[in-house]
Amino acid sequence: MRICAVIPAAGQGERLGLEVPKIFAPLDETCTAWSVLRDAVMPQVEHAAVVLAPPAVPLFENVLAADVARFRISVAVQEKATGMGDAIFAAWPIWRDFESILVVWGDQVNLSTDTLARTLEAHRQSEAGCTIPLIETADPYVQYVFNGAGRLVHIRQAREHDTVDATGYSDVGIFALHSRGLKDLWQIYRATCAAGSGTQEINFLPFLVFLADRGWPLHIVRAGCADEARGINTASDLAFARERFARRNSARASAYGMREE
Repeated sequence: MRICAVIPAAGQGERLGLEVPKIFAPLDETCTAWSVLRDAVMPQVEHAAVVLAPPAVPLFENVLAADVARFRISVAVQEKATGMGDAIFAAWPIWRDFESILVVWGDQVNLSTDTLARTLEAHRQSEAGCTIPLIETADPYVQYVFNGAGRLVHIRQAREHDTVDATGYSDVGIFALHSRGLKDLWQIYRATCAAGSGTQEINFLPFLVFLADRGWPLHIVRAGCADEARGINTASDLAFARERFARRNSARASAYGMREE
């Protein structure tokens, strides 16, 4: 199965106090959001499409020029910030000939390579539908709601002013979907869906409920830990990611020192 990663990354980073697009948010002296995603995703897929706002394109292409994998990475442009769904399908000319797509939010820097690999392994064993890693978290930013039969019936989003439970199942910003007929279904959904009450954007997550209503199988993989569900949406999220990377680097440095001895 040939898989194209699709990374919507049109966020500009102003809310985080950044002077660069959010995908270039620095996490430590050497890592940015993009470098983390690139290193996690590219070994798992045949190609990647990164979806950017127009101002970010020259900066990204400059970074890409030195990348040994640059011939497997393409750029798509989202001219207007109308939502993640439109961003994904802005890259359709790039991914349309692949059997599946792997959607990874462009700020999902806490993802684990283990969760990513297990998600794709499960997806490759499926013949249709979508595969999503979920994890139970406290005060979820996004909450998946299932009925008694285990079918997905709603996805609550705090940013759209939905009420979420004290604990609930959340995604970790990774979604694997078979691509056959997907664009046609998006166009049907896009013609009738409502914009989010908070963002006024056409969200991608309710599209998953739309697919479930039409009989698309949903394959659930358990994510590794709750930290993976945390993207970079606020300044505190960015501080959390930086602290997490600092701890990781410290642990690696200590392990390396022990080996040297």
